[in-house]
Amino acid sequence: MARGLFSTFRLLLLGSLALAFSLSATTAQAQIVATQISVGSGYMCALTAAGGVKCWQAPGASTSSNYKGTLGHGLATGSLTPVDVIGLTSGVSAVSVGSTHACALLSTGGVQCWGDNQFSALGDPSLGTVNSNYTNQTFSNVPVQVSGLTNGVTAIAAGETYSCALLSSGGVQCWGRLELPYYTTPTGPASTTPVGALGFASGVQSIAAGYKHFCAIMTGGGVRCSGDNAFNGNTSPTVVGAYTGRDLTMFGTGNVKVSTLSYHVCAITATGGVKCWGAGMTGQLGDGAATNTNAAVNVTGISANTTAIATGNHDGGGAGYSCAVVSGAAKCWGFNTFKELGDGTTTQRNAPVQVAGLTSGVVAMDAHTSRTCALMSNGGIKCWGMDGGGNITATPTDVPGFGGTLPDVPRNPAGTSGNGSISVTFDPPLADGGAPIINYTVSCVNGATTITASGAGSPINVVGLTNGLPYTCSVRAQNSIGFGPASTVVGPFTPSLLTQVITFSQPPSPITYSVGVTFPVSATTTSTSPVILASSTPTVCTINAGVVAVLQPGVCVISANAAADATYAAATQVVRTIVIRAVCTLDIDQDGFVLPHTDGLLILRRMLGLSNAALNAGAFNPAGLRLNAIDIANVIDPMIAGQTLDIDGNGSVSPDTDGVLLLRAMFGFGGTSVPADALGALPRTRSDWASIRSYLVTECGLVNLAP
Repeated sequence: MARGLFSTFRLLLLGSLALAFSLSATTAQAQIVATQISVGSGYMCALTAAGGVKCWQAPGASTSSNYKGTLGHGLATGSLTPVDVIGLTSGVSAVSVGSTHACALLSTGGVQCWGDNQFSALGDPSLGTVNSNYTNQTFSNVPVQVSGLTNGVTAIAAGETYSCALLSSGGVQCWGRLELPYYTTPTGPASTTPVGALGFASGVQSIAAGYKHFCAIMTGGGVRCSGDNAFNGNTSPTVVGAYTGRDLTMFGTGNVKVSTLSYHVCAITATGGVKCWGAGMTGQLGDGAATNTNAAVNVTGISANTTAIATGNHDGGGAGYSCAVVSGAAKCWGFNTFKELGDGTTTQRNAPVQVAGLTSGVVAMDAHTSRTCALMSNGGIKCWGMDGGGNITATPTDVPGFGGTLPDVPRNPAGTSGNGSISVTFDPPLADGGAPIINYTVSCVNGATTITASGAGSPINVVGLTNGLPYTCSVRAQNSIGFGPASTVVGPFTPSLLTQVITFSQPPSPITYSVGVTFPVSATTTSTSPVILASSTPTVCTINAGVVAVLQPGVCVISANAAADATYAAATQVVRTIVIRAVCTLDIDQDGFVLPHTDGLLILRRMLGLSNAALNAGAFNPAGLRLNAIDIANVIDPMIAGQTLDIDGNGSVSPDTDGVLLLRAMFGFGGTSVPADALGALPRTRSDWASIRSYLVTECGLVNLAP
């Protein structure tokens, strides 16, 4: 019988079992990954990795009826294949099955139950009041809310005709009939609503509900039991009707677990062994004696490494059997008429025997009415013993539809080096094995050194790598079953300091020359280092505190540098070149007129490199104010250096192009006659008369130009 021994008390579920469930992308029918199995009288329920509950009848059972709604799927008919319990496809943290009713613990801390309610085991007063014959309660084939237990519950346990809940306060509340530990006598009435269990008001760590008695693990690891003691299965000394709770201190303190059914009890000791007591006439105590005892006895051959236990019976009396998971193997002992022990025989075993084929991979076990089931590490379920039609399965048989596989290979891995790190990207596997991917692990290898990192998805950043060393990387997917195969190896990747990038705030360019003009310049970088700005042309411009001062026309070069920090290498120098143009002054001799045979000729001569007398001879108006060759050169030279006289806008000043263009415009040419055969090398910004004319008008103030 499933008792719902959950939390630290029921069984050790694999910590790696997933908390979600998904369909495999490559299989026609997805497998169900079970995380808990609970067995009732002729039916079973499993908690899935999706947090849902599925129930089904044992093979051989008639599906024409769903006896008092035990499957919880809302139908009158039964099912040999797992069906969803209505409203419980997710959000469930535990399931516990009694003889003909079941309960679910919701992730919100509430409790819902379904199935037989003859003795108020569902805890819903709306389903009927208690009468003397226990015939007034209505069963439910869908879950109903247990009165008052909408939150604050940490564990549940369904007994034969009652149920109990462990509260976050450490107290216990129960509802149902006869076996309830809150009774002061074995004939107390049933309760339709949860009431406090006598002797279990506080200090309870985990609970187990049995046939007609109840046990709990108390703070410190001690065991406390109450209920019917007909076969000394409750406490010592022999006391029939010890319903207020008695402490069993023979185990001391430690990680003790209890499983209870029928009239015997078994517990996992702090050292990983197993002790049993109570009814023992069919060898269910496992000590080889096959006698009843009110003192706990050691199960023969099991002294360590026990992670889960289960107890079952045949008829609700003294005939029973027990099982344990030891180092992943299933072992059973006791009553075996219906091959409950799974060893292929019907021979009663007074000491543990190996369940056939289950030498590893077993997570937990449960039993009821000569049917035993095991939960496997892959989320599968195997059962044996008597089925719902009286047929017998001698050895473990898979329950169809349960059990996942390893996930496939992650696809398309790639990597990017960083500072002491590699960022690995990938696509999910095509198939998750029937259970959701819960983790990815990336391994990066250099020689004998392997560094790993894990995450829920792509990308995953592997840190702690040595800069300058090459690494190759691969990635594996993990579901509740385990790790799948590694992906294709990618790389090598060589971690290094990150590349630092300087971004320059470009100042306006070109800038019209005027001595004393200032303008701001700034730059940023991707590192924490400051950007150092400097002028590489101090005769043209200087910079101080991010402000550039113009000294003379020409080319102003501002450089930006940033040193390395803990993450970034030193930045590559970034340079900004700023053309400082002189004011375009074409009245060179300063006579008040701009004329081609004086001003134009002076400009052309200077472009050709002439100076002194050769520069100004015969090429100025005697009435002008600027006649000295040196003064004339000082006016023209800044316009050449600052590219003010770059008429075609190709970045250089040339007499045979820019000089010719200027003279033609001064002489009154227009249209295509101006640029014809007088344009400089590409690239140019001005190649036609319209753009040249606009420049001369706007920048140089020439008027009366040809259209």
